[in-house]
Amino acid sequence: MVHGFAEERVSHAIALSRMLKAYTDGITDDVDTMIRGFADDRKSMGTGLSRMLISYTDGITDDVEQLMDEFAKQRSEVQVDLMDGHEIWQRHGQKGPGKTKTPSILKAVHVEYERPRKVPEMEPEKEPGDELQAKILKIIRHSPKGISLAEAGKKLDIEWRKLVGPAKHLLEEGMIRKKESRYFPVS
Repeated sequence: MVHGFAEERVSHAIALSRMLKAYTDGITDDVDTMIRGFADDRKSMGTGLSRMLISYTDGITDDVEQLMDEFAKQRSEVQVDLMDGHEIWQRHGQKGPGKTKTPSILKAVHVEYERPRKVPEMEPEKEPGDELQAKILKIIRHSPKGISLAEAGKKLDIEWRKLVGPAKHLLEEGMIRKKESRYFPVS
């Protein structure tokens, strides 16, 4: 009887040891799978964020180039005005002392200022975001290969960062879909 009890205890211990090992191996496999999943998700999110950063940087670069072009254009206009003013001043000085006449361009101009009138109360208009969402949706629907917000901003002649909120709303409504940094029409 003691011998049979000891054998039974040993066989139970072996069975429990095998069950514990199988349970531990299962937990280890689950944790490994979870860690690999986290690593894959982190890599995917990093890639997505990297693409968004590139798009954001490209947008800023485009904005700076546009501002530089506008600055150069306005600078050249001011330079022309300064040269015209200098020429007038030179001609003014050539008349000699006592014979100078103030050119008409240099005379003071009286400008009437009219106070703005109070605007009558009107019905509230549609939210500007609604119109912008409609414009974005139209552009995305005409872009079956997808479009970035920077590209959509160029087409709409709008700063692309102003499209982020309306595009997010369209995504939440299920009217468009997004893959990486490109927006697609819903099939």
